[in-house]
Amino acid sequence: LTLTDSTSVFKIQAIKYKVPSNCFQPTSPRSWLVNPLRLNPWWLIFLSMLPAMFFSILIAMDQNITSVIVNRKDNKIQKGYGYHLDLAVIALLMIMCSSFGIPFYVAATVVSLMHVHSLRLMSETAAPGEKPEFLGIREQRVTALTAHVFVALSLFITPVMKLIPVPVLLGIFLYMGIVSLHGQQFIDRLLIIFMPTKYQPDEPWLRKVRIKRVHLFTLIQLAAFIGLTVVEEIKMISMAFPLMLMVMVCIRKFVMEKIFLEKELRALDDPLPPWHEMIRPSNKPLMPTIDSDKTKKNEQTVELISRSFDC
Repeated sequence: LTLTDSTSVFKIQAIKYKVPSNCFQPTSPRSWLVNPLRLNPWWLIFLSMLPAMFFSILIAMDQNITSVIVNRKDNKIQKGYGYHLDLAVIALLMIMCSSFGIPFYVAATVVSLMHVHSLRLMSETAAPGEKPEFLGIREQRVTALTAHVFVALSLFITPVMKLIPVPVLLGIFLYMGIVSLHGQQFIDRLLIIFMPTKYQPDEPWLRKVRIKRVHLFTLIQLAAFIGLTVVEEIKMISMAFPLMLMVMVCIRKFVMEKIFLEKELRALDDPLPPWHEMIRPSNKPLMPTIDSDKTKKNEQTVELISRSFDC
C-alpha cells in the first residue's frame, strides 16, 4: 500500500495493472465454448497430438514436483498424500479450461511453499539463545479455502486493482520467491560451498555424508539446473523441455546411483523405487527393494569413484 500510494504522491509514471472492466465475458468476440473446428482445419487435431504429449508430461511433472516438495519428510506431514487424486482433478479441470478457452493451471510451487511455511509449528524457547524446534505443519484446509474466496471477491474491487503498479506486483512475487527458498536443502548446500567449516550448520545430512561428496552432489544438481534453464530459454529447442525433465529422472536413477552410495542418497535425497515400479507402479508403498549382492557391487564401484574424486 505504501509503494502504491507513493506513485501517486510523488507522481511517478509507473505501468499500472491492467484489469478489464467486464470480467464476465471472453476477451475476444466469441461464445463461451470454443469450437476447435471453426478456425482450424480438421487435420490440425492429429498434428497437435505430439506437442500435446509433451505438454501433458510438463503438466504432470510440474504438479508432482510441487507435491513432492510440499510432502517431503522435512515438513513432517502426518496426513496421507493424494498424488493420483490431484492429477485426476487437474485433468478434469484442464478439459473444462480447454472447452472455455481459459488458461491451464497446476499447483503453484512458490505459493504452495509460502502456504506451508506460514503453517509451521515451532516450539517455545525458554532459555536465552535457544533456537525453537520445528514440530510440524498445522494441516487444515481453512486457509486455502479462505484465500480462494478472497480471490473470487477481488472481482468486485477491480477499480482499486487498476491503481496497483506492475513493479509493486513484481516486487511482491520476487519477495515470495526468495522467502520460499528458505529451508530448501539444495540452497543450503549451495551456501555451504562458500562457508568455512566452523560456520556450517549442524544438519543430519552433513553428519552422514562427507563434505566433498555433498559438494559433488550439489554441483551435479547445479549443472542439471543450468541445462534445464538453457533448454527453456532457447526458443528453437524449448519444446524439448518436457523431455529434459524425463532425462533428469534417468540421470537420478542411473547416473547418481553409480556415483553415490545408497546411504548417501538417502541422506541427500528421497529414495527412488525400482525402475520397473516407476514404469508400472503397483499398489504397494514406494519403498525401494534392496538387493544385497547388487548393493555391495555398487558400493565397491562408488568407493573407487569417490577415491578418484578425493585424489
